Amino acid sequence: MRYTKIFFIVFVLFLLKLPLNANGKVLKETGNVCEFSYSPVYSVDTSGMYTFVSLGDGAFDIEEGEPEIPIKHFSIAIGEGSDVKIRIVGKKLYKTIRGLLPPGENIETKERKYKNKRETVSMGIRNVKKGYVRNVYTVSFDLCPIDFDESSLSIRMYKDIIVEVVSSKAYIPMRTEDSFSEIYKNLILNYRGINRTKKRIKRGFELSYPSIKIKMKSPGIYAIGYRDILASGIDPAFLDPRDIHVYTIGFDMMSLFDYMNDSIVETPVYVKGEKDGKFNIDDSIFIYNDGLSGFGKNSVMGGYSAYYNPYTDTTSFIVAFENTPGKRMETEYAPVVNNSGDAIFSDTFHYENENLNPSTSGYVWLDTKLTKDATEPYRDYDFTFMLDSLRSDSGKIKIKMYTNGYLNFVIFLNGAIIYGDTSATSTRDYSFYPNERLIDVSNLSSGVNRLKIRLVGNQSQKHYLDYFEVYYNPINPIRISTDQWNFIAGEGDVRIPLENITEPRLFDVENPLDVKVVKGFDTKNDTLRFHNDKSGKYVLMKSPLKAPYIERENAENLKNYPGVDVLVLTRKEFKENVEWLQSFHVGNIPGIRNGTVKIVTLSDIYDNFSAGRTDVAAVKKFLNYTYDNWVKIPSYVIFVGSGSYDYKNLFMLSEPKNLFPVFEGGVSVVEQGILTANPSYDDWFADFDSSGYAEMIVARLPIKTAQDLNNIRDKTESFMRNNGMWKNRMVLLADDEYGGFYSNTDPSHTIECEKIASLASKEYDIRKVYSMNYWGTLQTADHWPSNPGDKPSARLAMFNALNKGAVGFAFVGHGNLNTLTHEHIISSLGQFDQLNNKGMYPIGG
Repeated sequence: MRYTKIFFIVFVLFLLKLPLNANGKVLKETGNVCEFSYSPVYSVDTSGMYTFVSLGDGAFDIEEGEPEIPIKHFSIAIGEGSDVKIRIVGKKLYKTIRGLLPPGENIETKERKYKNKRETVSMGIRNVKKGYVRNVYTVSFDLCPIDFDESSLSIRMYKDIIVEVVSSKAYIPMRTEDSFSEIYKNLILNYRGINRTKKRIKRGFELSYPSIKIKMKSPGIYAIGYRDILASGIDPAFLDPRDIHVYTIGFDMMSLFDYMNDSIVETPVYVKGEKDGKFNIDDSIFIYNDGLSGFGKNSVMGGYSAYYNPYTDTTSFIVAFENTPGKRMETEYAPVVNNSGDAIFSDTFHYENENLNPSTSGYVWLDTKLTKDATEPYRDYDFTFMLDSLRSDSGKIKIKMYTNGYLNFVIFLNGAIIYGDTSATSTRDYSFYPNERLIDVSNLSSGVNRLKIRLVGNQSQKHYLDYFEVYYNPINPIRISTDQWNFIAGEGDVRIPLENITEPRLFDVENPLDVKVVKGFDTKNDTLRFHNDKSGKYVLMKSPLKAPYIERENAENLKNYPGVDVLVLTRKEFKENVEWLQSFHVGNIPGIRNGTVKIVTLSDIYDNFSAGRTDVAAVKKFLNYTYDNWVKIPSYVIFVGSGSYDYKNLFMLSEPKNLFPVFEGGVSVVEQGILTANPSYDDWFADFDSSGYAEMIVARLPIKTAQDLNNIRDKTESFMRNNGMWKNRMVLLADDEYGGFYSNTDPSHTIECEKIASLASKEYDIRKVYSMNYWGTLQTADHWPSNPGDKPSARLAMFNALNKGAVGFAFVGHGNLNTLTHEHIISSLGQFDQLNNKGMYPIGG
């Protein structure tokens, strides 16, 4: 049996209660003035050639070749947007010693050497910054309590330092709770409460009335009848149909950038038989669904627009039974106007299958891979499509491909060449670029049509077909269901054969959120006829469609909640399995006494913020709403469920991977997609000002099954019980300076690990495994300027450090699903069998 040797569970970081201490004494605070004193506790080491001066509660300001300066960091609450003046108004000399402060070392050579001959340091204020510490506006700064003169080797240390902070606006705290209050008290010297004015979001739609939720995929007019409502558990006999309201987020993707405003809107409906104020057995609610497919509906980022919604193909509506009149479809009159000329129908046929995803982007799925070897004279790719009842054989075809390098090709339609380009000469690289062609054609056929893409030339080629569209004019409307037809009509006299439709209903759906009932048309001679004074989109209905999903809405009203310290967000089927997290965290929230924890299901979030429809932005809207409206703002958020760019399970896996959605940050099409420009990151969900920093601490348990969650519970409980010296040990692993085709002299990974080490408490024994300190199998000199080969000695050092047990592990460098570093410190997951650290699993990533 193989044990999981490394415990990569970020949420347990909540258990590492790092000490935070402002460590100053406020002497005076009046309005916009705060005065405090600070007496450092010095530690001096003169055992080597340099004199190391440190503070018991401080840190260092370090730059290569400059003196390592002891500093103490302070944060002072001030009025929002204040101008600030900080000065030292008192100090006493503690001690003067002779010595040379160490210069910051070169991260590559480890050498310490001063850049300038005469270095001096003056006691004073450094690194002043203003901004929010979550909900409290502060000024933060570093205090250097020493003077240093290299020429005289003099180090003067001060005590009883008095600092005055004067702000142009007074710090006025509000009576608002915050989960971080205990942390604020230790971090902000003069903290007395929150001083941020909340930007209250308009509450908008709320789940506060009896409701049903309906879902459907195909566009058209749907009817919700008496029996549908009764089957959901609501008795229509007690309803006034005039008070029915229907809500949706429309048919577009929710914006990835506008997460402040409520996206749910009321859509007008037609309620048959509502005038008598009773919902009778033959009454119905007519709702129009425009569907989620179409350009302009699914704009993602950077101007990219997908045809299919990336998250779902299912629209949803909330039907609420309230006590005020609901929104109804207006009536539009379209009488016959003789001799006005015939209106021409137009339509678009879209060909696209979401088959391929070469670059792991949830937004860019492609239809067909187009390749040709250099030895082949040509290679053909054939596609067929149907067009009914053409008015003429003329139209346009738009083809979009992602191309790379040589694109020499010819396009045929029904056997005739309609386009050719054999002049491309550019060579291939890693990226694929969008390439669109709009082609006029005059050989479309009613019935089956055949499109052929032929790659030609003497070069190898690799491209992708995204989609093609055909723009044409049909004679009659296009059937969208057995008893409904869709058409776009130009200006003029519209004539439609009724095909045994005795009571036709016509709807103007040009604006799908403001559908109108069309009346005044003529039905003589089995032909529906009316005058259209503008180009518009319509639906002709013989009978309505039935929604395949109708159920009682039982979601909790998340907008009417006082607040909580920790949010656990998960799927409904995992709710019982995560209840142990709720009880576990109540007593284990850093800096928070008697903390509160709430479990919220993903379906409840969707029902409250996207009217039941699956959309990644709904999760962010929910978290932003809690941040700006709940009295107690959540401090920690745990997502429970694995995430995947395959939002809709297009790969048809028996166990889908997308159990809790991720945010995708790119739309690039590249050959090495896992290494490039389409990152996924969860902090986006809690970054409410697009600063790149989350306003809440976000973690994820990427579980796929309930058993995975039970395993995490067992390991967590074991982690808490199993004490020892290993819990005071951390392991840092850094990639070396060789970066493949990126750079051969980049020490940034080691530098970042050093920053992590500087942030850790001195209580921890930090074991550093820096790859640049180990030789590779192809290396013959220190800091080899090219590929050093593998570094098995670095792997051995890492395993030796972890086998002794460690509470924390961090890696900074290159990697993918199976590999750490170009030098293969890990080259397969099976190598973790070399670990022997059962019961001493580190937390990290």
